[in-house]
Amino acid sequence: MEEKIIAILIALLCPFAVGTQSISEGLTNMESNSFEKTGIFSWNYLPGKEDAALLTDHEITEVYQYFRSSYTDEEVADYLTMMKGSGIDVYILDGEPEWCSRDNRDDMRKVLERMNYYNTLVPAEASIKGVVYDVEPYLLSNWKDDGDQKIRWLRKNIEALKEENDATIYVCIPYFYDSHGYSEQLEKLVNACDGIFVMNYYRDQEIPHIETETGFAAMYNKRFVNLYELKSHGDNAAEDKVSYYYEGLDKVRKSIESIRSAYPDIRIDMGYHDIKYFKELINQ
Repeated sequence: MEEKIIAILIALLCPFAVGTQSISEGLTNMESNSFEKTGIFSWNYLPGKEDAALLTDHEITEVYQYFRSSYTDEEVADYLTMMKGSGIDVYILDGEPEWCSRDNRDDMRKVLERMNYYNTLVPAEASIKGVVYDVEPYLLSNWKDDGDQKIRWLRKNIEALKEENDATIYVCIPYFYDSHGYSEQLEKLVNACDGIFVMNYYRDQEIPHIETETGFAAMYNKRFVNLYELKSHGDNAAEDKVSYYYEGLDKVRKSIESIRSAYPDIRIDMGYHDIKYFKELINQ
């Protein structure tokens, strides 16, 4: 996982132009900001009761959880039941860069099948609410050769899965698809899923970097979640333009307030990446 994050940052720190297309149609179709939600990623372990209490104290009501194959049915059931008791919704989190081809559609399908199985272990009210696919094709060595096709196949995979079942499907995307010339495929991808989780990992440039993405989300009435990286990537804030590790959570809150002020007619939720570093910042 650490190698994956480092690779992401190499991609994200390249100089990208701000998206030039402004899409304002349909902004009023989004829900009002009075229902904003906050979530957090959990890759490495199943949070316990103390973690749930901490999240609740900070008004975090969703966890995007990666379920290791080593977790027992009892562990999963206890976790889901405990989270429900804490007022926290759980989404299953998974993904690989290679899941952007037709050949890997079955890998995405298996995540849905695992979710459906886990949901048989608990009452309906404690069930997993949907899927967050973290598929990042730009990490592949041949991304520059056929990036357009990779986004296209990711979208077609999601469309096929949506036809097979009625699960809620969200997809993580970087902030730069539009500025790399993939606006057409980005629009179709947004329309295919139930919402986008934008890895808006370029500190102090968050507002201009999501102009196109918020426009598409509003146009198709899809959920929009602005993600913040908390893991440090440098020895100080001057070196680290990606995360808020040195800036702190107060700066994150000011950032999301600024974003919501910049796009007042649409609902913008937020998410922290991830719980390990969130706890570090809380304890500093």
